[in-house]
Amino acid sequence: MTRIALIVCAIVIALGMGLWLATLSPAVDDWAYAKFAMRLAAKPPPVLARAHELSVLLCGTNAPLPDPDRAGACTLIAAGDDLYVVDAGLGSVRNLVMWHVPLAQVKGVLLTHFHSDHIGDLGELRLQTWVAGRRVPLKVYGPPGVEDVVAGFNRA
Repeated sequence: MTRIALIVCAIVIALGMGLWLATLSPAVDDWAYAKFAMRLAAKPPPVLARAHELSVLLCGTNAPLPDPDRAGACTLIAAGDDLYVVDAGLGSVRNLVMWHVPLAQVKGVLLTHFHSDHIGDLGELRLQTWVAGRRVPLKVYGPPGVEDVVAGFNRA
């Protein structure tokens, strides 16, 4: 029994050392990242709503105080193939990307108000929808002053 335990221990140590050494190599990191990215890209986008249907996806439900397990306020409304985002709190766009939401189909954003927990990811949402293939300016709606908020993100 002692011999088997030693062999298992040696294998675990060898694997651990191999993984540790692999993390020191940029080539291994690049290879692992490329494999992961290809796996994600190969997944088909989800069907959020069929024609003549509406669906709602909560992509962030956090309160203003930080919570490591929840993204900031964000709701995605799917109307057939058209997508609309209500608020864009911190971390919400990461959720949309990781859930493979087809961000090129986002037609507009409604900001309910300008607290940071509702607009913190607006810049990221605009970037990710553009990277995903959006070809027209992303419309942003909201209360008076929304033009100033959008202009601020443009300047940044």
